[in-house]
Amino acid sequence: MAKLSSAEGNRAWGRIVARAWSDSEFKKRLLADPESVFEENGIEVPENTHIHVQDGETPTPSAHLHLTIPPRPDDQALESTAAEAFICCSDITTAREA
Repeated sequence: MAKLSSAEGNRAWGRIVARAWSDSEFKKRLLADPESVFEENGIEVPENTHIHVQDGETPTPSAHLHLTIPPRPDDQALESTAAEAFICCSDITTAREA
């Protein structure tokens, strides 16, 4: 299995795209269940990973932004991060007031 970010993974993705252009049933499967299609074509799908493939020919009504909340740091790191955030935000406020 190849990682999508590898050269081999990129070539596999290119083959998937080319097939989707010429095979409407394959394209429907790719849009509905990309994880299975990726695995069938030799692209590794990490555990707990959801892949969303969007049809470039169909305009989307809205965009999606996916953000991940990182794991909580230990208390000492959290205090440091909170202090940095305060300094950062204080600098922004000061700059706006100037």
